[in-house]
Amino acid sequence: MLELDQWNSALSSITGTLVRGTERVSTAHCLDLLEVGPDPVLRQRVAKRLVSHMRGLLWSGPRGMRTPGTSGTVQGYWRRPGQLPRPHTAGMPVAGEFCDDVGLSDELPAALEQVTRQGLKKLSQILRVPLDPTDGNLVRSQVTAAGIAINSQLKADEQRLRTKHWRRICTTVESD
Repeated sequence: MLELDQWNSALSSITGTLVRGTERVSTAHCLDLLEVGPDPVLRQRVAKRLVSHMRGLLWSGPRGMRTPGTSGTVQGYWRRPGQLPRPHTAGMPVAGEFCDDVGLSDELPAALEQVTRQGLKKLSQILRVPLDPTDGNLVRSQVTAAGIAINSQLKADEQRLRTKHWRRICTTVESD
């Protein structure tokens, strides 16, 4: 069986079967990914601990459900397709605070650039998720992300235009 600290990384790679607009995965499949042995008592005990980890990865359940390839109902988890799972570090404390590491020094611009790049990657992830009009939270996130990206680009273009205009003024003044 995998160690507890390896569960989130193993479970975050799960992709379920699409059934009637929901992605479904059986509890047995999750336990197999965690390399839990065939002992029913152990599997039941681990299944109880599995609930909080699956919910942390945005899966709902467990509940009885039907999935293709199985007869009858099985216990399992479900989520909407395209729902972004939380990274395996979600909920874990961050090593050091931003202000403690950087302070007011020459390192601030480099740190700000790094944070900006991370933000742009996150915006890109959100915008790449297929649009699901039935998921209001996802649509709201995508519209907000698009607005942020467009607004940032407009501000960058405006700053470039000001710089270009200022250089033109300086060269005109110098030539006089």
